[in-house]
Amino acid sequence: MTIKKKRGNNLVNYVWDTGALTQFFAGQVETKKLMKHTLSGESISFIPQLVFSEFYYKTWQNYGEQAALVRTKSLRESKVNEYILSEKDTYVVGKMKIDFPFLSIIDAIVATTAKVTTSTVITTDSDFTKVKPIKVKKIIF
Repeated sequence: MTIKKKRGNNLVNYVWDTGALTQFFAGQVETKKLMKHTLSGESISFIPQLVFSEFYYKTWQNYGEQAALVRTKSLRESKVNEYILSEKDTYVVGKMKIDFPFLSIIDAIVATTAKVTTSTVITTDSDFTKVKPIKVKKIIF
């Protein structure tokens, strides 16, 4: 099941990638501000399902299993929306990889989610700035 984009009174939509989520938990000021907007209902945030997996394993590698579990569960239980690709989305991901071969498959999923939900990608990765017409908020840390 795909979570449909939610539109409201000029709400901004965001899609978070793994690097941005990692920076949020590291206390990076800009990511904390952006997440606060989501938690207060001022914006809508999406995390693609496979980004949860990537975030979980990378957090486990760096901080241990318990930290990975707590951080991932806290995101899943928050106002952040898990985005699950539809069948149609899977073809868009494939086209993203063809059009932008420098993207990892996870990044192609993030870009597809941004396209489908009309969202801005929050990322630490410069590669997204080359993906047009995706809007990007590059996090500097």
